[in-house]
Amino acid sequence: MPPLDFLTLGYLGGLLAAALPGGWGGAALALAAALLLALGAGAAWRGQRNIPRLGRAALPLLLASAGALAAAALPAFHRWMVPSHHLLRNLPPESVNLIGHLAQPPERNEGRGGRRPRLYVEVERLVVRGVEVPARGTARITFSSPVPASLEVGDRLLIRRVRLGPPRRYQNPDGFDYREFLRLLGVHATGFAHPQAITRLAPREEAAWRRSLFRLRDRMSAHLRAALPEDAAGLLEEMSIGVREDLDPEIRAAFRLTGTAHLLAISGMNVAFVAAFFYFFLRRLFRWLPPGGFPIWPVVLTPEKAASLAVIPIVVLFTLLSGARVSIVRAAIMAVAYLTARVLERQGGALHSVLLAALVILLLEPGFLWDAGFQLSFVAVTAIILWAQRGGPGPPPEGRPEGLARWRRWFWELAWVQLVVSAAVAPLTAWHFQEAQAIGLLFNLVMIPIASVAMPLAFFAALAGALLPPGWGLLLAPADGALALLARAMILLTRWGAALPGGAWTLAPPSRGTVAAFFLFFLMALGSRRAAWRRAGWIGAAAAILWIMIPLPPMAPSASGRTTLLLPDAGRADVFFLRLPDGRGIAVDGGEARVAFDTWGNVVAPLLRRMGERSWETLFAFAEGTASSAQRE
Repeated sequence: MPPLDFLTLGYLGGLLAAALPGGWGGAALALAAALLLALGAGAAWRGQRNIPRLGRAALPLLLASAGALAAAALPAFHRWMVPSHHLLRNLPPESVNLIGHLAQPPERNEGRGGRRPRLYVEVERLVVRGVEVPARGTARITFSSPVPASLEVGDRLLIRRVRLGPPRRYQNPDGFDYREFLRLLGVHATGFAHPQAITRLAPREEAAWRRSLFRLRDRMSAHLRAALPEDAAGLLEEMSIGVREDLDPEIRAAFRLTGTAHLLAISGMNVAFVAAFFYFFLRRLFRWLPPGGFPIWPVVLTPEKAASLAVIPIVVLFTLLSGARVSIVRAAIMAVAYLTARVLERQGGALHSVLLAALVILLLEPGFLWDAGFQLSFVAVTAIILWAQRGGPGPPPEGRPEGLARWRRWFWELAWVQLVVSAAVAPLTAWHFQEAQAIGLLFNLVMIPIASVAMPLAFFAALAGALLPPGWGLLLAPADGALALLARAMILLTRWGAALPGGAWTLAPPSRGTVAAFFLFFLMALGSRRAAWRRAGWIGAAAAILWIMIPLPPMAPSASGRTTLLLPDAGRADVFFLRLPDGRGIAVDGGEARVAFDTWGNVVAPLLRRMGERSWETLFAFAEGTASSAQRE
């Protein structure tokens, strides 16, 4: 195990220990770091006294203690580094004039009256009561009507009469932390303004490379929209370049209900698809070249090494074009580290690449540890690696299988990998989303092979269509036709699966102890060398999953002798709950929220499940727009 991995594990353990409930996190972290440091120093001292086995444990213990100490210090250091004039620390209570640069193209957003654009502005100065003061941070400004189409990334803007505030959404107990979510995305304040309040002070003043990148993505998106049907183009835009605005919400809901929504979110799987597609394509292309065409300095290149080297900038370009989210950055770091090791003929393990990526990301921002995407991504990849290191479903057959046996072996391995990944992420899915999909395993077996071809092919066709001169797009007609068929197949499959009764159900969020017990059993099953321990681990993990996933029947609440009123924060939706003295419950939906947002499914129902309120006898719904979702929940 490389020494850096012990540092990473100590750092991860320290961040987890710091989050212990009851105020014991800091004390437990300090105690663990001191204990590891003492053990490491003792092991080093005893190792010098002719106990070599104990001496070899000194370096891992010292590195783990260093990681734990870094976990105690770095979050405080990050908070200390935020300047006093940053938007996180200082927001004026009144309306201000804002001066800054446009960070990305205007974003379309479904609002009460349809499309409401948003601008992301890197703030430089605020004008408060006629006084200009410096400011730092990124503000997301929402407008009531379309903004000028001529705005470009890097424009210096003045936006008048903006009332800035911290991001707020639904202030329910233990609810989704919207402010922290936006902070991890780089948004530190939100506000509203009218489009007529925008003045462009200087066009294209900075961020030339970012502007060129967004222009390339716009041309790629335009090629997909011109060459494919509307629904297919919207699906492949989101899968290949991260453009989310054009996908039909009904298709998005169908992917969620069939357990295949991870194919829409740009993540490590998409990076793997792109890297594998271009690697095998370029390797085949380079094998046609004469051996004398490859350089021998500074490294001896072969077709395999040349393909690995050429894929690195493609992975970096894909990461930048798709938004450089944390899951993509993690996969990109892993891919670049692995490909570089292949070029330099260095030994490197896949698990080491995962830990290296985690260390880099969490050193830059420790808060990502609690992000749902970060957790799901790293847990899934780690499960696949540990499963592969254990030999997979069984020993490989002697010789290379051919024909039908080869496809049968491939399908069998894919099924086992999907089963292991589904089991690994099931507790996290229940914790974050309170949802389970019974048909997810079956549909992933069909959808992942289709997506592994459609997604990188869409990226290739869109990139080629954006770079080719006008009139040369006919060369891409075969690829566009294949993409239309593949995208339509995915849409039809998910729509059919979403219509199946009982395909998905909601869950109460599991306790922290249940989730921790599952991962202990799961690591025992995949990491233990003894067969008996592995069997015990699988049994324990299966029991934990069944405890989490099997929905318990609602229990009739006992009579309390008093009336209880529950008023959740549901935004513009007027919802309240009344528990009568005899235990009967009445739910009332008294107003319609004119937004394309399922308030009941995303806010109200998760709150009730967290509070243990699962039995309501009567529903009064006075709004046609939300009556169906209220009745379903």
